[in-house]
Amino acid sequence: MGWAWQTVAVEALQCQTEAVGACSGDEVANSLRVGEVRMKFIWVFLLPFALLGVVLWLAHRGNQRRRVTWRQAADALGLRFMLGSWSETGEISGRHLGRQVRVYTFRERSGRSTYTYTRIEVELQLALRLRIFREGLWQKVTKVFGAEDLQTGDDAFDRRFMIQGDDAETIRRILSPQVREMLLHCDMTCGGVEVSNQGVVWQVQGHLSSSARIVSLVRSLSETAQAVADAAQTQVGSHATRTDFH
Repeated sequence: MGWAWQTVAVEALQCQTEAVGACSGDEVANSLRVGEVRMKFIWVFLLPFALLGVVLWLAHRGNQRRRVTWRQAADALGLRFMLGSWSETGEISGRHLGRQVRVYTFRERSGRSTYTYTRIEVELQLALRLRIFREGLWQKVTKVFGAEDLQTGDDAFDRRFMIQGDDAETIRRILSPQVREMLLHCDMTCGGVEVSNQGVVWQVQGHLSSSARIVSLVRSLSETAQAVADAAQTQVGSHATRTDFH
């Protein structure tokens, strides 16, 4: 009988030990699962902020490099470079070849997206309404419905540009063969050049990251503006231009 009771006691103790072990294993497994859930939550919560931080850091680094490039271009042109905000490159401005020049970036919203553009403006004040810009598919369609487009008689020039203004004969005299050739060359090398009585403008989506490119564009646009102004002065007379810029 004593031996039987000892056996029963040992078996009971083994069962109790196994039960405690099973309970401890379940608790450990539950703790691990809770820890995994917490880590996943932390990653899901922090990952967007981490990615945003990386994007902002890369944008800032790129902005810093562009500032160095723009300062070099400004120095080469004898212009001023002014720092922009934390997210902006800045602005180049001053007088080049006797005309006010401005190089800057801006943002424009289209639908749900926002795009950055770089714009170069060379001031040109003419005492008549004038606009010369690239003729695209949409402009060809508008011409069918009567959109204004003056003709110079130069097929290559007329196919490439639309010309609008108040005084057709005066504009034709301003657009001499030399001026037309310079405008064609400027448009082919720079791309997307627009001339108005207010100035010569070039614009592109994105940033300019080459100092040599900025210098080349400013010089080409300034020379084009000067050629138009000289033609207006010569062909029309001093009353057709104003150089008292502010």
